[in-house]
Formats: sequence, C-alpha cells, structure tokens
Amino acid sequence: MNSYEFYHEFVPVANEFARENGFDNYLEYTYKNMYGRDYTVGDISKFAENTTHYIMDVERIMDEKFDNNHYSEEVVSFEQTMRKGFLGPYLREFERYASIIGGNFNRNYNYMLDEGNYFFSDVPNSPYTAYNTSSVSIGSYLFFSRDYQDIGSFVHEYGHYNASYESNAYSYDIFETQSQGDELLFLYYLTEESGQRFNWYDGKWTDLHKYIVVKDFLRLVRNSTWVNECEEYIYTHEGISEEEMLNMVNETAAKYGLKTDHDDFSHSYVGYVGPENPGYYISYAISAMASLSLYALAYDKGFYEAAEAYEKVYSIGNVSFSEMIEDANLYDPLTDEGFQSITTALGKIS
Repeated sequence: MNSYEFYHEFVPVANEFARENGFDNYLEYTYKNMYGRDYTVGDISKFAENTTHYIMDVERIMDEKFDNNHYSEEVVSFEQTMRKGFLGPYLREFERYASIIGGNFNRNYNYMLDEGNYFFSDVPNSPYTAYNTSSVSIGSYLFFSRDYQDIGSFVHEYGHYNASYESNAYSYDIFETQSQGDELLFLYYLTEESGQRFNWYDGKWTDLHKYIVVKDFLRLVRNSTWVNECEEYIYTHEGISEEEMLNMVNETAAKYGLKTDHDDFSHSYVGYVGPENPGYYISYAISAMASLSLYALAYDKGFYEAAEAYEKVYSIGNVSFSEMIEDANLYDPLTDEGFQSITTALGKIS
C-alpha cells in the first residue's frame, strides 16, 4: 500500500472516529488527544501566515549577511567536517556548558557518562536515527546510529534525556522545546561564551556555524508548517484523487519557499512522514520558534538569564505549552507579537 492508498482508506475511517468523539476531523483529534496541545488546527492559520512572511524575511537578511562575509572554501569545508561527526572538542565544551548550568542538568549529564547510558553504533546500514528511550535494566539512555553521531544530534537528544528525569510534561511541543532549546542555548554558549577556544579562522567559523544552525531551525519551521497545512487539506478533503493530492503538496510547498520535484505523491516528503505520525510535525515548528525565543533571550539578557529560563522549560510540570512559555518568560510564537519579536531579534543577531 502506498501513501495515497493509505490516506484514501484511512482518512474516512479516522474522520468518522474523530466525529464520534466530538471533533471535526482526525487531525483536530490528534492535536488534543495525542499531542496534548492547547490550540487547534484553526489556531495555526495565523502562525502559518507569519511563517511565510516573517521567517522568509529574516532568512533573506541572514543570506545577505552570509554573502557579504565571503567565507573561504577552507572555512566552509572545516565547518562541514566538524558538523558531520567530529565530536571531541564539542563534547569537552558541552561538559563545561553543563557544569556552568549546574544543578540537576549537570548531575544528570555526569550520571549518564558514569553509567555509560549512551551508545554509538558502528553497524553499517543501520537505521538513520538518534533517540532517547528507556529500559527496565538501564533506565533512560541515548542511542546514535552511524550517521547521527554529530554534536547537534547529541545535544538535542541529551535535552530529551535530561527532561526525562526532570519533567512530567505531556505536551509534545514542550518535549521538543526541551531538546531544541538545549541545542540553541549551547549554540549561544559555544559561539559567544567559550572565549578563544573556538575562535577559528579569525572568528569566521563561529559566524558561519551560527548561520547554518539558525538557518536549519528556520527551515524546520517552514518545512513542518508546510507538512501541517498539507495534512489539514488531506483530512478535510475526503476522497480526493492522487493527482489533486500531489498538486496540493507542490503548490503549498512553493508558498513556503520549498522545492519539490516529485511526480508521485507517495515519494513526496508529506507522503513519507504524514502517515507515520499524523499531526505530529507542527510540534517541530512551534517548539523551534520557542527555542529561537530562548536564543534571542540569551543575546538580550545574557547566557545566565537564558539558562534560568531553560531550567524552567526542562523541569516544567504537566502544564500546557502556553503556560510553559509564560513561566519561562519567552516570546509566544502563537501570537503575532511574539512571533514578530522572535524574528526581529534574529534579524539583528544572526
């Protein structure tokens, strides 16, 4: 069964189940009952509009700065090598970062190291993945396949690992903010707080590294919001043809500045990720914006105040995403003012 055939059979049944439980369609049902969100599919329409406008604007500003920096082939090649899996100096710096944050964040990190609760696989052709999970015998642990042994994956998954001990949150948006927030707080520390240890190529490397990581986050916002919009169309248009579904995917992608060249819906990105986790991907976008708010806070108020805000994020109880935003005093990406504040700050600092 290909992805179109899956949707063709699944959507009417899933929508009927959702209607029996008081929701207009299955996507609405997943928001509330599978991912613990305190907003609806309809609430995302303004977020999507802001994404197509403000995200693409700040990316243009960043691209202009990138072009003006005239990075040499040598520094670009060095950055690519470092990001693909050269963990040594990064991990030593992450240990310093964890010790500065201190508290349970540092305690949990040292416990993970002491117990060996992390695994790097060298098995060829293993699944492309990195994850945090738990077992009865080990407790919480991290796993990295051969192609996910880079610093970004390590810091992201440690954010999940630490939160598995500190938080009982239910919201998937909070889960992903706990991991992505760790990535961006560490990025700030690495490029702004580590002194001369990473001042390679007369500071050019840190500028390039920031550009690439923040651009990846902004692209994640666009990509995940696109997936969500496609899912909304699919679950509100039962019985559409495969050609109509493919055209919708391609036209929507163009709106988000994304390129698709597939002539088969089942081989498209939406056709690949949508059936596996219905309604999930918008969490990546919402949490990425919240994490970028944390990053902006570090520039505005300093590393230590941002670290205090992050502590509230990773130790939050079973509250809503909006309550977490308020408690950590971050910009709310689900409001126009909050969204614009985040992108305005990024345009100034990136």
